[in-house]
Amino acid sequence: MSIDAAVAAAEELKSPATFDVQQALSGQTYPADKVVVRINAALAHTMNLEAEEAARLGWESERAFKEAEAMLQAESSIAEPEGYADKLAEAEAKKQEAGEAEAKVARLIGQVNATALIFHMRGVAPKLVELIDKKCRKAIKPPARKNYPQDEDGQEEYELEVFERNMARNNLVNFECIAAAIVKVENAKGEVDSKVWKAPDVEGLHEILLETEYEKLRLKMQDLSFAHTLFNRAIEQDADFLSKP
Repeated sequence: MSIDAAVAAAEELKSPATFDVQQALSGQTYPADKVVVRINAALAHTMNLEAEEAARLGWESERAFKEAEAMLQAESSIAEPEGYADKLAEAEAKKQEAGEAEAKVARLIGQVNATALIFHMRGVAPKLVELIDKKCRKAIKPPARKNYPQDEDGQEEYELEVFERNMARNNLVNFECIAAAIVKVENAKGEVDSKVWKAPDVEGLHEILLETEYEKLRLKMQDLSFAHTLFNRAIEQDADFLSKP
């Protein structure tokens, strides 16, 4: 759900003409959306490489055709300039290679999509994010400077440990928040897994997915949670709307 949609939802809730208690109680007023994640990292990587190769061959074919055309224009008095036939043959060969590469990419896209998963997600309440952050700060505490040598090497070692723990804590917060945001997961066949996700489950995804695919989940969680925060603010700014005629 976009930010505008979140604000619109808040305005709709204010209207006495539209009210669904079951919808309100089921949590459907939370911003929700879905994201497609490619889980076959090796196949997705191969697809990306093949797509780059197809693009390269297409560019080389186009360049060869332009060079052949330039030969004709430069030697307009000659029916077929020297080297023109070879350059045209090169362009045609590159065009055929590019077509074969594009067909291969299309097949790979089909295979990747067949193994993709659709994650249905909704916004995480700010209070829950706050509780998750507190939990993770207790689980991964900063190191004590006194436990490291009091010299330059010790300072460097200490700063490195601070950085690594901060990274680990940020990752854990994201794992927890993403897990809280996942409502259900659907495969390409339409089969649904409605299990309750936990941080270790999301951590497992982080370890096996391409970074781009994991980032889809993290960014979607952040986007929906931000929209949910705006939704709450829109309501809070007009706290007496329920008493209005």
